[in-house]
Amino acid sequence: MKMASKTIKYLLFLSLLGFASGARSIIAGFPITFRNEKNCTVGFIGNNEDINGFITSALCCARDNCNILNGEESDEVYEVIGNDGSNDLNLIGAAYDIKFELGYIFVTSILEAWNNIPYTKGVIPEVLYPVTSYLTLNFKGDEVCAYGAKSGFFCGTLDEINASISILNPLTDKLDVLNVNKVHLGLRGFGSFEDMGGPVYKRIDHNGNMTAQALGIITNFFTDDRTGRHYFYYTPIENILSEGTIKLTTYSGPI
Repeated sequence: MKMASKTIKYLLFLSLLGFASGARSIIAGFPITFRNEKNCTVGFIGNNEDINGFITSALCCARDNCNILNGEESDEVYEVIGNDGSNDLNLIGAAYDIKFELGYIFVTSILEAWNNIPYTKGVIPEVLYPVTSYLTLNFKGDEVCAYGAKSGFFCGTLDEINASISILNPLTDKLDVLNVNKVHLGLRGFGSFEDMGGPVYKRIDHNGNMTAQALGIITNFFTDDRTGRHYFYYTPIENILSEGTIKLTTYSGPI
């Protein structure tokens, strides 16, 4: 009965967003592709100096830094249709602003056919959580959840705070050091590049109604060969917002 109620709420939510009229909605966890060359996941909805769009991983660029910094036309970003992404004819927007040293890129989604909605995919794709705020975790052992477009939903525990990993910057051909947090997932976890950039959040239970507080975006993942345990790194959302140009779009309605 509880599941049926949630399903009804979800269908009502989709109808309110205008799905019946052909409008489409972008939420955290949405599958995207850069130039039909690199498939990734939408992180969180935001605003960059009055430009609407979303953040995802800087590693999703199909060309060097999406060519934003080279004065050329930037990477176009499409919806992924189908499992192989080969029919991605629905243009969403384009790469707009990149901060490789912070691990993110901001993508515009300003076409009239697309709405930006501050929700994230949850335990299954049909379950959506409103994103109400962002949060900084300071204690190891806290629960952390994340969603990747390919691998789906996982929760684990915060294993390391302010870790450092090195990522090759394609523009400079040098290693950039990213400040990230490390999460332990257990014997199952993320395993596809398509999960990169996906939303990382903390779930908050409001008497059975779940919301999400944004923690960051998926930056990397790995499996310990000795133990078979899965881990992932995320770029903290406060690092991204600290630049001052991006504002997180949040839900402020009834829970």
